[in-house]
Amino acid sequence: MSNPIFSIIVPIYCGGQYIDALIDTAARQGLASEEYELIFVNDCSPDDTAAVIQSRIDNRITPPHLTLINHTVNKRQGGARNTGMRIAKGEYIVFIDQDDSFADGALAKVRDYIMANSGLDIVMVDFENVNSRLIRKELFNNSHDAMSGSKFIQTQQIPWSPWCYIYRREFLIGNNIIFEDKVRFEDTDFVIKSTIMANLISYVPIILVKHLNWDGQTSHMGSDYNRIYDYFKMSGRIRAIGENILTDDPATAKAVMGHHHFMHKANIQRYLWRLPFKQKLQILRECRAYIPSSDRMLSFSSRHPLAFACILQAAKPILPLVRSMYLKVKKK
Repeated sequence: MSNPIFSIIVPIYCGGQYIDALIDTAARQGLASEEYELIFVNDCSPDDTAAVIQSRIDNRITPPHLTLINHTVNKRQGGARNTGMRIAKGEYIVFIDQDDSFADGALAKVRDYIMANSGLDIVMVDFENVNSRLIRKELFNNSHDAMSGSKFIQTQQIPWSPWCYIYRREFLIGNNIIFEDKVRFEDTDFVIKSTIMANLISYVPIILVKHLNWDGQTSHMGSDYNRIYDYFKMSGRIRAIGENILTDDPATAKAVMGHHHFMHKANIQRYLWRLPFKQKLQILRECRAYIPSSDRMLSFSSRHPLAFACILQAAKPILPLVRSMYLKVKKK
């Protein structure tokens, strides 16, 4: 076939139960079969996930252009997305997680928008959060004007999930923009790096993805040291992006550091206090926040990690109660 408009890349790991639903929603996008391809990248699933997809291919019950790639080494979600990008043929790349789905007809609307607005490196869209209790539309109050990525990150809301964006494939390839592989958290730094490098980016109020929230996500990390440490490392990669452009583009660097500071502070408030003292101190020393910062807590934690770890440890018994009271007040 001629090159499609969209390459839909799906990293999968033990996700066989979601495959049929995802493929079916991709088929309900109002696109002709030659306008999209589906690329599933199986990241060494130990179950029958690959067999579920292969069965659809063998029995010809897939969309016409479905590809299954099987990793021989586990590279986590970022590595799987990189593999998909390397073989993609579409003009634009769409990322979606294995347990998410598309809103009916959304990609046809995005196609029409792209055709009417040529030269866009990135198109940002809305999404829905779905869990067992409710469906919440995430609608962004962004400008509809096309602008440079540096201006966009300085002036607009920037969601941290790559499935909130449609990327021009040649833009990603030409700038060697890829995900960090073999890490737990790889999405936010990819989004920020690609945004600031875009020559032209635009927001369009189309709900594209229905995102499933479940108990294994970052909001439920508990006191798992390795996961918390990796989340701080992602914040560190955002810091590095800002530091790399600090001299040449201080305004954009300031916006990037704003994302870094927000994530670093949230990590302290939500996760770090839960850890044993030695683990707190190790993270504070290895993953310091960028300073100067207007936030006193961040500045103190970066300049005096030992003292800050001692304070967190001393306050640890009462912090769950304080957090519980805060959440109750916030809900009112």
